[in-house]
Amino acid sequence: MLITKIFYKVVFGSDIIAPPFTSKVSKTLLLARYPEMEREFKSREPYKRFTVSVIYHGVKPAINFKGRGMLRLRAGTPYTFTVSYIGEFPHNIIGAWEADIFGTKAVVQTMHVISQYIDRLMLPKSRYYTVNFITPVLLRIPGGEKPVYDLCPNPWLVYHSIAAHWNKYAPSQLKIPVKGSDIYSIWRKLKLVHHRLKIVDVYYGDKPFRSFIGMATYEVSADLLDNVRRLFAYTNYVGVGKSRSIGFGQVNIVAGEKQRF
Repeated sequence: MLITKIFYKVVFGSDIIAPPFTSKVSKTLLLARYPEMEREFKSREPYKRFTVSVIYHGVKPAINFKGRGMLRLRAGTPYTFTVSYIGEFPHNIIGAWEADIFGTKAVVQTMHVISQYIDRLMLPKSRYYTVNFITPVLLRIPGGEKPVYDLCPNPWLVYHSIAAHWNKYAPSQLKIPVKGSDIYSIWRKLKLVHHRLKIVDVYYGDKPFRSFIGMATYEVSADLLDNVRRLFAYTNYVGVGKSRSIGFGQVNIVAGEKQRF
């Protein structure tokens, strides 16, 4: 099975006033090209096969971290966004097109496409891996009727979140069993050794979410290394935590030496 990441550039004909979490803009642009995706967007199935990013200006995500106020996206400024898709993706979303959005025209162009077989995903071997949590992360603590989210990149919650998504799509021989009883074992084998985080409140629609962004470095024991190399490579496509399909929990993970930020 393939996993694909598509990179787009978008330029707006005039300034637009966008929602505080701009993956809604990205989704609107995609629907202008391929309305059939709306059914996937509205699906309530867990661990969806796609993610749609927020809008980016350079490497900076266009998100309002100061409340529910709207954002201004400037005319003529090149912005970007990405879509990741597991399996055969709809080829209609490749190419260039114009879209009507918020009273103006937008020109969308596909910049490049990266595809890989899911069973070949693997980061280089390393004792340490550094994670850049680019967009707000919602790490839900299992159990209970009311959602409770951890505001720290707890190694077991990170590992569990990625593995649960991975197991839905990975070949049977590569599925990774994850049980609540594994929590102490994972903590010993996947250690958070340094982090620099910022707690943020963001709105999606009328609902506020308290979450975190920032950097973290993990040290991995040898007997967990292959699992982590697969899962972290996979996370660079699909993100981590709740609501990753709408742009939460986007990351960039690299292998390397122990980092201090």
